[in-house]
Amino acid sequence: MKMIIKYVALLIWLTLATLLYCCIWTRHPSYFPTYPDWLGLFIGDVYGLNTEGSMEDFWMALWLTISFFNVALFTAVGWLAWRFRHRLSGLWRRLVHRQSGT
Repeated sequence: MKMIIKYVALLIWLTLATLLYCCIWTRHPSYFPTYPDWLGLFIGDVYGLNTEGSMEDFWMALWLTISFFNVALFTAVGWLAWRFRHRLSGLWRRLVHRQSGT
């Protein structure tokens, strides 16, 4: 039961964070990185929006897809940092002591 709650919470987090990221990105595009044109063409091919569908559908698919992958990547990096925080802090202490000569 505990695993189901974790997966449901992760799914809710990814959904809400993706929608929030997409909403902010569409209102303030200058704050976010630009992506190459081939990525938009690839996403259009995957969803079949290059030959059929409107430009609004294409842009929404592009924004949501890239937002999802960015949120998933940030979530994975944050989870790994949290999971290995003790190992990383110990490694950091050893490196600092080695450089200081103590």
